[in-house]
Amino acid sequence: MNPNAALQFLLAGNATFTVLSTGTGTRFTYKVTRQDDNSPWWRVGLLTGPNNTTDYRYIGSIGWDRANYPAPRFFPPRGTNLAGLPASTRGFAWVLDAAARADERWEQLLEFH
Repeated sequence: MNPNAALQFLLAGNATFTVLSTGTGTRFTYKVTRQDDNSPWWRVGLLTGPNNTTDYRYIGSIGWDRANYPAPRFFPPRGTNLAGLPASTRGFAWVLDAAARADERWEQLLEFH
């Protein structure tokens, strides 16, 4: 999936997807839900257990105020610094940023399922 299509999918409102790093072989499954159709905020969860419908832990939010920001931004939970967070959270931030920038390295660095 190219980065533009991935970004549209991520922000559609109820996206569940797995990202595989081709460099490390690490997989993470995320769920991104929009708070409501008119909201500029999405909630991001990380799959942390065996149940693919209920075992998601909140890792942050996506905000996109199109009037003030050219692209969506990832916000980790309040009081945290992205650099000190687990690879799963930093990885999601990278995926969102790479999709928003249409990074040409996208398809060499990860698989999107």
